[in-house]
Amino acid sequence: TTLALWRLDFDSELVYVGDTGNTQAGRPSRRTGVEWSNHWTPGEYLLMDANLAWTHPRYSDNDAVGNNIPNAVQKVSSFSIAVKNLGPWSGALAVRYVGSAPLIENNSVRSPSSATANLRVNRQLSSDVDVSLDVLNLTDRHNNDISYYYTSRVAGEPSLGVDGTHVHPAAPRTLKVTARVKY
Repeated sequence: TTLALWRLDFDSELVYVGDTGNTQAGRPSRRTGVEWSNHWTPGEYLLMDANLAWTHPRYSDNDAVGNNIPNAVQKVSSFSIAVKNLGPWSGALAVRYVGSAPLIENNSVRSPSSATANLRVNRQLSSDVDVSLDVLNLTDRHNNDISYYYTSRVAGEPSLGVDGTHVHPAAPRTLKVTARVKY
């Protein structure tokens, strides 16, 4: 197990600008946090990992609009369990949690949290060939990969627009088959 306490000071945060679809330099910030990582191998057949991270991200210049950093996630965790050395079979189940984040500086609009589970089953067919089946988003949860809050405008539209949350939804349950050949 490892425990890390950390602090990062930035001269400028990169801020997403929705109308142009890219980033620009923003305000200075400070991020402090704790990360706790755990790896356990209770036997030759089983591996377990558990990781937790807590972060306190804030702009450091105390502007009246607020000091929360948009899209700066504050809680992340993951847990995985893997089985191996079961003859030609192996597999893993992993669960990831990403906590809610402020979408604007005053923290009045937040993204939802998300949890995703992924499963992998692997079969070694020979010393040179193995096949894996991955089930991504195992429970078919309707999560968003990212959320933004900004005023949306059509090109040439006057300065008015529509304020709202814009998202990129996560992929639905997806099956992926992979064959690996060593030569």
